Amino acid sequence: MQYYGQRLREIQQADMMDICVRFARDMAQSVQAGDLAQLKDWDAMRSIQAALQAKGVQADTPGCAAVQDAMRRIKHWGFAVPSTDLAHWLPGIPSLMAHVQQRAEDAGVLPPHPSAQG
Repeated sequence: MQYYGQRLREIQQADMMDICVRFARDMAQSVQAGDLAQLKDWDAMRSIQAALQAKGVQADTPGCAAVQDAMRRIKHWGFAVPSTDLAHWLPGIPSLMAHVQQRAEDAGVLPPHPSAQG
């Protein structure tokens, strides 16, 4: 849990909580029956681009510098990692994704995921 706390602080200090949660949610939504959670590289970049734009950060294209920087951080934290063929992004530490998402919801950074509402 100490590891999660450190990663959570790093994500918060980088002001990337909402970006990480959006990335995790987009990855979870991509799961089809029996498949593992993953995002195609292009979809991963578009997910981050949309999250940055929602924050008012200029992210004109999915491959722009702001998106690439966010992707480097996500990889560094072990939040998500590229597949061996670099075509997809996979959860680096799935339980870290869940921890960050839960903390974001608890803190009111983001509303609970729609599937969690009854």
